[in-house]
Amino acid sequence: MATANDDIAPHNMNTKALVKYFVLHIDSLPQRYEGSDANRLTLLYFAVSGLAMLGRDDLIADRRSRICAFVYSLFSIDNEGRGGFRASPSLNPAVCESEMSMLDLHHIAMTYCALCILIIAGDDLTRLDRKAVAKGLVQLKAEDGSYHCVPGDCEHDLRFLYCACCISEMIGCWDGLDCDKAIAYIVSCQTYEGGFGLVPGGESHGMRPRSRAG
Repeated sequence: MATANDDIAPHNMNTKALVKYFVLHIDSLPQRYEGSDANRLTLLYFAVSGLAMLGRDDLIADRRSRICAFVYSLFSIDNEGRGGFRASPSLNPAVCESEMSMLDLHHIAMTYCALCILIIAGDDLTRLDRKAVAKGLVQLKAEDGSYHCVPGDCEHDLRFLYCACCISEMIGCWDGLDCDKAIAYIVSCQTYEGGFGLVPGGESHGMRPRSRAG
């Protein structure tokens, strides 16, 4: 018998198998992903958003408490009150002898994924320190208007600017974004073809216009 969810995907797609696949990755991440531990929040985001797109919010609701608890456990805040989400539990300094680990850095893409997961799961974000997240974004600003992925001298480009804009919207606070510089940076990434590169002078790519349009 056809269901309402059958119209969501092409008729030749085995949506039941896909749902089982996403549930597996939420409930018990396969061992083969050990090497991708630094991307655990991204993997969870794909699985949760995948279920949502397939109309299986009921399966997310059944796991809401556990999902949200895991995500919040990855929140990192420094002594200056600047915060965000780390990539995985293995980067938690609580498991190290030192009080603060150099690896315990909030990551802008992981913060984006964390907030998306919480919102999709129906969390109201009342437990989130929004001011700390906004201050964390300020810490990641680059002089040219783009954003670094983590604090310090590291890569910065249009991808992370996109994350910064989305994070600002999700927390309802744009204090961590310099809109004029951000717009100028986006415009500087446009190429002679009309598309957008990752950085000024870079080759245009289909994902870059998405980041710009977002």
